[in-house]
Amino acid sequence: MGNVFLNQGNYEEALEKYQRALELSPTTAEVHNNLGTIYLEQGKLNEAFACYRRALEINPLYIAALNNFGRVCNFLGKLDLYVDYYRDAAEVISDFNEPRCNFIENIKTMIPSGYDRWLDDELKICFSLKDVDYKSLAFVATLHLKHKYDLNEF
Repeated sequence: MGNVFLNQGNYEEALEKYQRALELSPTTAEVHNNLGTIYLEQGKLNEAFACYRRALEINPLYIAALNNFGRVCNFLGKLDLYVDYYRDAAEVISDFNEPRCNFIENIKTMIPSGYDRWLDDELKICFSLKDVDYKSLAFVATLHLKHKYDLNEF
């Protein structure tokens, strides 16, 4: 029922149904993810963050929660935490194109704190994908290369 109310935009009823579902089954990642979606729609970013994070703690390979977590981390300026979850999932999931497209969208404003070999490799993969907005990758790639080649004076 929570899904029906969520799809109708009736967030109060959906919230009530999902909270009841959590009472019955507190380790269902989908319920935490859907609660996060309600909170995100209501502008309650910290609550959404907590729900998506809990969904990923329960199921680190839950792509919908990973994508949603990336969006809320972007809003909250916590992209490093999102990258950690993304990185773990990328090592396990074989067909990773959909999460990778969301990754590109989420990291386009990220400012890397230093050089990271993994990020270097992931950016190469992202640039090799078809139908990607390469301009979205350019900002983070440029800053990452500045760290890689110690070009801080520019």
